Amino acid sequence: MSASTDLSNVLQDCKRRGCTKEQMQGFINRARRYWFGNAGMLVVVESLQLELEGMA
Repeated sequence: MSASTDLSNVLQDCKRRGCTKEQMQGFINRARRYWFGNAGMLVVVESLQLELEGMA
């Protein structure tokens, strides 16, 4: 599996487990720091951020 798929799967797993938005935001923030300097992965992280923002 690719790193981008792994990130997406982790966020989906968080949703299934009933994590709060704050917990998922923490995950996204950690991913953003980890992948700082990798433009391709930061695009994936930002798409996860948009997905989180779109959650009701």
